[in-house]
Amino acid sequence: MKQNLSLIIPVFNEAENIEPLVKKILLSCRSLQLNNYEILFIDDGSTDKTYQNIFKLSQTNKLIKIIKFRRNFGKATAYSVGFSHAKYDTIITLDGDLQDDPLEIKQFLQKINEGYDLVVGWKKTGKGGIGKTIFSRLFNQVTGWVFQTRLHDIDCPFKAYKGELIQKLKIYSGLYRFIPIFAQSFGFKVAEVEINNLPRLSGNSKFGSKRLITGFFDFLTVIFITKFSLNPMHFFGSLALFSILIGSSILVYLTALHFQGQSVGTRPLFQLGILFEIMGLQFFSIGFIGEMLTRSLTKVDQEAIIEKPSNKL
Repeated sequence: MKQNLSLIIPVFNEAENIEPLVKKILLSCRSLQLNNYEILFIDDGSTDKTYQNIFKLSQTNKLIKIIKFRRNFGKATAYSVGFSHAKYDTIITLDGDLQDDPLEIKQFLQKINEGYDLVVGWKKTGKGGIGKTIFSRLFNQVTGWVFQTRLHDIDCPFKAYKGELIQKLKIYSGLYRFIPIFAQSFGFKVAEVEINNLPRLSGNSKFGSKRLITGFFDFLTVIFITKFSLNPMHFFGSLALFSILIGSSILVYLTALHFQGQSVGTRPLFQLGILFEIMGLQFFSIGFIGEMLTRSLTKVDQEAIIEKPSNKL
């Protein structure tokens, strides 16, 4: 397979997994007979011997490179730094916990060579503990329904990218989980391949309850960015109409009671109706301001939406 490849691997406290992972990667890449490749580790502030183990390997094999963070900045930052330092135009990301099998790199590259811009792994079975499995399935089902995607495992870390897509990605916080959604919003071609999820043999899982909360807020952020960033009035206007409809319904009801001789001025329901009306006007105002800012500041990223000519039909 005559191809150049950069492998980006964010790691955090995976000291015992480094050497067997590198062996698997080297075995896989040698079998593919790549033109050139590099293995770029991003040490995200490990507190064990992860950095030392990678550094030792890099001294004997120039294909292995390492970037060390001063502290733990998170996977989004690790990806961003890795993407900016990647030497080659085809990039593969995978985790450093040995649960992603490097021997499956071949099928990712085959899909890339078929013309896809992003290939996402699908860990159909063996997602881990029951809590992680339930969360993953719920996350993928809800995300698939909201964003109309058929991908089964959107946040799988095992992915292959073309350099053109990488240049358009702006990821921070937990938005790296939604890379396929951003790719589809720009019109890039996305595919998935079914892969194995190997059991973790050493180290600790980084999955925790905090991810549920931050993931929800990231989910809302992606909805706004992909669906309403160019037309904020569609979002705030909908909230405004909803608020005004509720407020008006309450006030109409109270008006009817007033004409029946009942006192309504001191009722909490009257104050609630007024509150919804005010909220509606505020949402409309925010929408108008958002539209004016969008009109004056937004520039179409032509390179992101214009497909480059291809000799393949």
